[in-house]
Amino acid sequence: MDEAVALLLKRARRTLEEASYLQAGGFAEGATVRAYYAMLHAAEAALLQEGLVFSSHRAVLGAFGRELAGRGLLDRTLHRHLLDAFERRQRADYDEHTDVTSAQAAEQVRQAEEFLAAVESFLRQRSDSGDPGGE
Repeated sequence: MDEAVALLLKRARRTLEEASYLQAGGFAEGATVRAYYAMLHAAEAALLQEGLVFSSHRAVLGAFGRELAGRGLLDRTLHRHLLDAFERRQRADYDEHTDVTSAQAAEQVRQAEEFLAAVESFLRQRSDSGDPGGE
């Protein structure tokens, strides 16, 4: 695995730990935001493994759907979770009328764990095959 990919994956794991810590402490909005960022960093790692780099959240989300889920390299459900997490993160960060519940935060953290596990498996398969671009 390329060093840059490994660093993004490490960042994703650390951010997921932060989300779990915040969720356990009753900080639902913070947990929701950090869980999204864990997914974003994992998505960036998967895309980088394929030689793709993007500079905006929306570009990463779109490319993940098109290049990874759309090509059947990762489950389409993961793309849906990523899109939903982005929307929840937007509301948690910018909508003062949003009240994230503990249950919603716990679900977001659970989906982030599932997302990260799937991306890690994908990256291991790509590294084991010796084919960084997957072709």
